Order: sequence, then C-alpha cells, then structure tokens
Amino acid sequence: MSIEFKSGRKVVKSVSSIDEANTLSRKLIAIRNDDSMWEIGESEMGAWSAMDEVLGTSVDVFAAMSIWLNGKKARTLWSKGF
Repeated sequence: MSIEFKSGRKVVKSVSSIDEANTLSRKLIAIRNDDSMWEIGESEMGAWSAMDEVLGTSVDVFAAMSIWLNGKKARTLWSKGF
C-alpha cells in the first residue's frame, strides 16, 4: 500500500500505514490552523518551520495538501491559498 502526501503536485512524504497517515495529517492540520504559528517572529514564520520539521522537507504552506492512496486521491487536507 502506497500512501503519499502531496503539496501541489509534489510528493513531500510517503508513509506505509493508515495510522501513520492519520497522525501526520492531524499534526499538519493543527499547525496550519494555529493562528500563533503565523505571527512573524525573530527569524522566520513558525508554520513553515513546523511543517518542514514534521514532513522532513520544505513545503509551500499555501499550496493544496492532499493524501493519495495507491495513486488515487483519497483526501484533501486543505485547498490552495489560506
């Protein structure tokens, strides 16, 4: 079973289990919905850093994020924009 997280058209993370995908999607949604993560701080915005840390790669937080299961779109976490 192939479970992929896509930011726009780019695969940013692959996981092997539904439980891992569920946990990861809940973390990403929590980060994006936390207003304090969008405040400009000393160095950079917290949402970008937090998502980069969770996914292990740099992502565009304003691009659509979706989950794909075996090459078919299963769920959209959020749409393009804010």
